[in-house]
Amino acid sequence: MEELTKKQRTLAQNRALHKLFDMVSKECANNGVTVEMILSERPEIPVTPRFVKEVWRDMQYQMLGKLSTRDLNTKDIDEVFEPFAMLCARLGIEMHFPSFEELMLRDLTK
Repeated sequence: MEELTKKQRTLAQNRALHKLFDMVSKECANNGVTVEMILSERPEIPVTPRFVKEVWRDMQYQMLGKLSTRDLNTKDIDEVFEPFAMLCARLGIEMHFPSFEELMLRDLTK
């Protein structure tokens, strides 16, 4: 219900937001701040499904040139999942692609 009462940003807010991005990027350039410096200073942010999807989408774009998960075929998913699972493994997370059987078993154990 709360989502229905939220309004999209105004045109003025949109312009101001993009002006902010421009101003910060120019100040960074003037002060020798690099992308690596910014990324090394990131605050701790919890991982969300949206973030994970963006990581996946970045990988699929780099590998297949496809921006939307809607554009993937069955072979594409397998192709992207392999390095995605390796990334998860490097983070200490063992990940298997969900299957119908796995989801059914998971529901039975709840």
